[in-house]
Amino acid sequence: VIESPAFYPGMTAMENLTAFAKLQGLHDPEHLQQLLDLVGLTDTGRKKCKHFSLGMKQRLAIAIALIGNPKLLILDEPTNGLDPEGMKEIRELILKLSQERHITVLVSSHILGELSKFATRYGIIHHGKLIEEFTEEDIWRRSIGNGQQDIDLEDYFLSRIGGIKNEKSCEM
Repeated sequence: VIESPAFYPGMTAMENLTAFAKLQGLHDPEHLQQLLDLVGLTDTGRKKCKHFSLGMKQRLAIAIALIGNPKLLILDEPTNGLDPEGMKEIRELILKLSQERHITVLVSSHILGELSKFATRYGIIHHGKLIEEFTEEDIWRRSIGNGQQDIDLEDYFLSRIGGIKNEKSCEM
């Protein structure tokens, strides 16, 4: 799912979902309805996508990505531009997909504080290369080993890429 997904603006959520399913050679109205239920777009009825909020568009894009029951879902900046309520809805949806449907969700984001609310593993990509991969537990263990009581994900990220460092920044 890209940061700014495109839809047929004059069509409803179900009409868009049906059109994208047909492109994949699939047509199971019951499955498509289940996807709309899953992403919280059941009650959109005849509302056209051009009148959807950004959060609704993101949820529809995720529903479209789920049409073929993937094992891996890649989301680019899924909460970018959303209000706090929309961010929470997307975060809860990601957690639900991971925990209930056992889908691995890879999220690309610059909003590290938001990622810390649902991510289990992190990777730092700098100049197109993966320079480190770790869990939050790894980061806490390293910070305690260095005599620090707390760690900030943004400070850690900046320390790894050689960016601006906060006084609390960790050198691990």
